[in-house]
Amino acid sequence: DGGQHDRGLLQHVRRLRSEQGLAHGGPERQTGAVRLGFLKQNHRHQKQAGDHLHNYEHVFNGYWHSFVVSFPSTDANNCNVQKALDRYADVVVCQFNTAGAEKWKHDIADLLAGMDGVTCVLERSDASNRQLEGLEVSSGLMRGKEPSAEVEIEEGPCMFLVDVREGHKTGFYLDQRVNRAKLAGYAGDAEVLNCFSYTGAFGILALKHGAKRVVNVDTSGPALALAARHATLNGLEPSRMECVEDDVGHYLRRCRDSRQSFDLVILDPPKFAESKGQVHKACRAYKDMNLLAFKLLRPGGCLFTFSCSGHIDADLFQKVVASAAVDARRKVQIVERLEQGPDHPVDLAFPEGWYLKGLICRMGD
Repeated sequence: DGGQHDRGLLQHVRRLRSEQGLAHGGPERQTGAVRLGFLKQNHRHQKQAGDHLHNYEHVFNGYWHSFVVSFPSTDANNCNVQKALDRYADVVVCQFNTAGAEKWKHDIADLLAGMDGVTCVLERSDASNRQLEGLEVSSGLMRGKEPSAEVEIEEGPCMFLVDVREGHKTGFYLDQRVNRAKLAGYAGDAEVLNCFSYTGAFGILALKHGAKRVVNVDTSGPALALAARHATLNGLEPSRMECVEDDVGHYLRRCRDSRQSFDLVILDPPKFAESKGQVHKACRAYKDMNLLAFKLLRPGGCLFTFSCSGHIDADLFQKVVASAAVDARRKVQIVERLEQGPDHPVDLAFPEGWYLKGLICRMGD
């Protein structure tokens, strides 16, 4: 039954990809991400993991920016171990942030190094939550040759440079690629405010899809410098994009006080709730941020707003955004609901795995 299940899953994700207008192959073959669940405590697991990984190898190598693979256990005493593997051209960047993943990382690296076109397997296990597992930070080359300082990738009509050694997470946020593609229907002739912009991916896609002007706001100077280079790399007029190094909350308040306004605002903040105990405080932060964004929107304008906090579910996030609209005294409609791509499926036993949720909200005229 396992083979039939795998074939059915592949057919399902191909159908979803087709519906979303993401073509198989082409320039987008250069990027990919994989989420793998490996098993421990059984000598057969390495072979099982290898068999499953190779079943999906053609997906990782060609069809997808990102793919999630899980290896189900037949032993109820075994546990699933998850980690993030993101592919940029011929480089695979790995994060092993649990003790179980740490145990199997070299076997995983061997499997990845054997995939077609992979010349480098790089570890970026530098997240602070490793300390909760009693693990030290671990980064460096695992297999193959040293990667370039920046790896060039393509997403849709755009080119990007990924700092695989020093960039956030693994260097780029591949889980937002489907949502960035949505800009094609909203960015035309718009003035755009891109908050928590990192290296400007949302902003660059907005400009490519016809935006008049984009303002990127982030606290990271190096990330904004790379965003400016992305404009040049994509043949965009530098004067159409402004990069502001500032706290997003402070910048939004200054815009409100100076009566600035935009046709499109993008809010893609980092995780505000690391634990259940932080949910209340996080909701207050989300509400304040969305309230300010609503006040900056012009009539008929749109807000792309996201939460990547797994402890805040979609219903709660919508309630927070709705409360912000009420306090801003704006009439707002939800026109689309957004989430992580279909290659990031959610285990029914781990609902927090549905971590990325978003809304496209339209301001009343």
